[in-house]
Amino acid sequence: MDVLWKQEQQKSKLQEQQDKMEKRILIGLHYKDMAESKATMARHLGYEPVIAEDLDELMAEARTQRYERVHMDLNFGFPNSTNILPAVQVYEIFKSRIDQGLTKFLATSGNDETVRLAKEKGIPVVLKGNIDFEGFLN
Repeated sequence: MDVLWKQEQQKSKLQEQQDKMEKRILIGLHYKDMAESKATMARHLGYEPVIAEDLDELMAEARTQRYERVHMDLNFGFPNSTNILPAVQVYEIFKSRIDQGLTKFLATSGNDETVRLAKEKGIPVVLKGNIDFEGFLN
């Protein structure tokens, strides 16, 4: 009986370690201070944040890594534009994981037109200032 209990405890600890390892968030925001702030909050809630420095890094991370959360500017790499291609591409990479409930995706923009374009494409988006980031992480 004790052997079975110890095996269950070991399985439980292993599962806990795997759960911790899998809690990762990919962040792609124009402003470094905002990205760092989001990363700090994510760390506090048990995530390992990865902040992309530029669009190339964001795309590389999206293609090669699995993340439970992805948070980015709609037009990452193209500030002050209505170019939502970066968000469309990243969203498509994660689409199957999103559909399976394994990843949550949230894009943001301060531009109403950019937000409208993203909504037309089915991209989960929130106007900056209306973000419940902690809710997104939970």
